[in-house]
Amino acid sequence: MLVLVMTLGLSAPWCHSLKEKRAVIRPLITGLRRQFEASVAESGLQDAHQRMEITLAVLVHNTAQGDSIRQQVLSALERLTEAELYEETAEYR
Repeated sequence: MLVLVMTLGLSAPWCHSLKEKRAVIRPLITGLRRQFEASVAESGLQDAHQRMEITLAVLVHNTAQGDSIRQQVLSALERLTEAELYEETAEYR
């Protein structure tokens, strides 16, 4: 068993307050948790209004399954939020 850890950097240039940012990030985190049964949290840039960083961790059997889930997460981002993905890293632990 492996743990896939993904860190996603997102940009929402229309957000001008932390309240607007929370309105974008909360449904995204909830949707990713539900769809992938993963641990998801805002992991950085908490004080930035227009940028956000979230980290997702999910248990996988092997790297092939992890790569498949990684692609599914990236596709889900397009459906769950209008924020633009500007950075993505993935590693297995």
